[in-house]
Amino acid sequence: MIELHAGKSSNSQRVSIVLEECGLPYRVRTYSLMDGEHRTPAFAALNPAGMVPVIVDDDGPGGSPLTLTQSGAIAVYLAEKAGRFLMVGNSLKSDILPVVKIGARAVHIPAVISWSHEHADPTPAARRRFYERRSMRQLERFIERIGGESPS
Repeated sequence: MIELHAGKSSNSQRVSIVLEECGLPYRVRTYSLMDGEHRTPAFAALNPAGMVPVIVDDDGPGGSPLTLTQSGAIAVYLAEKAGRFLMVGNSLKSDILPVVKIGARAVHIPAVISWSHEHADPTPAARRRFYERRSMRQLERFIERIGGESPS
């Protein structure tokens, strides 16, 4: 059984979606990030960085328990475990992994600097539109590089 240690975050939500789509059995242990429930010695034993999500798979590779952090790494592990989404046969896994990176990447400093210099509207909706458009442009460029059709 896989145990997902999660909080109210997009990274935790991403792992929940992958677990559901893979059809793997799991249970969830939720943490209130606002209350600092993930800042305990017990959680630090799972992830010393103190960040969610974390999965603990009692039936990891070779039947040994596995603890894994970082939503992108967890998504790839779960897809491989379920034998889904990372089409190994005729398609190259190397074509799929950059898409995982694009989807899993958190907002980083260059995007924040770009946002603050290019936009006068500081509302959450305006920021969300900016990041969604930026992510879509990156995804379209990637798809064009691998010779696929752009989603727009």
